[in-house]
Amino acid sequence: MAPDGTVSRYAPEIILGDGIYATAELQIYSALSVEIGDRVLLAKNIFICDYAHGYSNACVPCMDQAYERLAPVRIGAGSWLGQNVVVLPGVTIGRNCVIGANSVVTRSVPDYCIAVGAPARIVRTAADRGIATGEGRD
Repeated sequence: MAPDGTVSRYAPEIILGDGIYATAELQIYSALSVEIGDRVLLAKNIFICDYAHGYSNACVPCMDQAYERLAPVRIGAGSWLGQNVVVLPGVTIGRNCVIGANSVVTRSVPDYCIAVGAPARIVRTAADRGIATGEGRD
């Protein structure tokens, strides 16, 4: 991990797989659980968080309100997150996925997909391009 990255764990767990390559300004915030699989590539300025700040009382500063939407985040082995990607609570990114630069991932992405945009949308799957996934091998 680059020296200017941040891993902030308010409690439970952050699990980092083997062979992760993370460049500058990686930020991981966990109040519940964040898991990143083996051999994941994380480009510059990635933000991963498993909770959202509450806003149930407009008279109270956001930082003084309880967290909302606590849900684990999972990033599957072999995936690649492009520069400036944001991953929000409850998201699972499957194995060998590509998340395009500047994407905001608000919903889960299945294995072997390419997703881009804000919010991120699936634009390609391995099947679309005839790419072998190794699924179904004995």
